[in-house]
Amino acid sequence: MDMQDFDDLTRTLATRKNRRGVLRVLGGAFAAAVALRTGKAAAKPDKLAICHATGSADNPWVVIEIAGPAWEAHRAHGDRPFIDCCSDADCGSGACIDGACSASCSPTFTVDDCDGVTCGAFSDGCDGTVTCGCAGDYDTCGGGGEDGQCGCSGMTYEQACGDACGGTVTDGCGTVHTCECDVVCDGVPSVAYVANTTSNGFTTNGSGWLIPLDEGGHQLRQECFTGPNSFDEAAQCPVVTVCGLTYWAYTYWDNRNSFAIVGYDQTGTIVDRWEAPGGRYLWQITLDETNELAIFWGQSNITSTATWSELAAPL
Repeated sequence: MDMQDFDDLTRTLATRKNRRGVLRVLGGAFAAAVALRTGKAAAKPDKLAICHATGSADNPWVVIEIAGPAWEAHRAHGDRPFIDCCSDADCGSGACIDGACSASCSPTFTVDDCDGVTCGAFSDGCDGTVTCGCAGDYDTCGGGGEDGQCGCSGMTYEQACGDACGGTVTDGCGTVHTCECDVVCDGVPSVAYVANTTSNGFTTNGSGWLIPLDEGGHQLRQECFTGPNSFDEAAQCPVVTVCGLTYWAYTYWDNRNSFAIVGYDQTGTIVDRWEAPGGRYLWQITLDETNELAIFWGQSNITSTATWSELAAPL
């Protein structure tokens, strides 16, 4: 009897609701075959008990004995080893694992045990895992440089402020650096970066300063993305700083092809603003020293510009 004929037989027998009845019929046929061949009804030592997949929805498994060398073919067919179960239903409140019933397990570690400081994947004390995240607004797992610990690795004063003269810049972890003017300002702007966060219903920017309304009374939007054709929000927004002033490029609520350029002094007071046609959805700012331009790059690399003299006008 080949494997297909055997499957057809077990599938037919599996329509009986009592698995033991199936076993009695199958076992009797099997024992008779053995007796005819060997003259003995007892199974040989090399026999294996397995759960044979029947393909029946009502009785998906029957327990049979096979010769040891036939196991690989049966395993490829989807059969399982049998010790005392074929499925979880055979084990009461326990589980059937590799053909044997295991006692039910009560997890000793759950998500409620996560403390927001230690992070990563942990065993639940059974066969599962629990993933613990970080509680801090800026923290990530390993962010402070230590695996398995929540933390945030912020920029130093020098990294955050760069050549900026005046204004405040966050370090990316919630700490705000005030960029001091160490030298007499020469009117040459610099590009700095501020955390791409808003608060108070999107009315304040990453520096904590007021985002104004447009001429129609609609809220301008702080929109900073990772590239010219991306809507993935960047972690930080580029800004232009010059002689203690900081300029943000906001997007209009109606998505027009213009940036709203808004300048702030070191206290966060708005000192200048204008509409710069061209780009929208800011992703980078560059400086053209030859032509003395600040270039605001938007969607599809469409740009808006501001002259250095425009940026220094409020001084």
